Amino acid sequence: GTNAINVPSHSEPVPFLNVIEDYQKLIRALRELFPNARLGLLNIIPRAYECRQTLFRIETFNTIFSKYVSEIMPGVTWIYLYWEFLDRYGRLREDLYGRTGLHLSRKGK
Repeated sequence: GTNAINVPSHSEPVPFLNVIEDYQKLIRALRELFPNARLGLLNIIPRAYECRQTLFRIETFNTIFSKYVSEIMPGVTWIYLYWEFLDRYGRLREDLYGRTGLHLSRKGK
């Protein structure tokens, strides 16, 4: 999720369709192993990236993928917690992240 959406400085970002296809493969594999399980997909959460383009890609991907999940993946629940990781000013909640702002703290998990 997050690593695929990141805009790397040395190459082109991974197309959204590739990321969605990877999620589809995962869902199919889980359905085969656990046919009666309730499945949920959590949105990609915000991260402390220097690159505004990456933050925009995360927000855009979440919007596109949430619609895709609700229309194309029956029985899969979209769980949207993006804003729970931000304070009222739109900044990362420091109590939920480690010092780098990339990985969650114990409280954030």
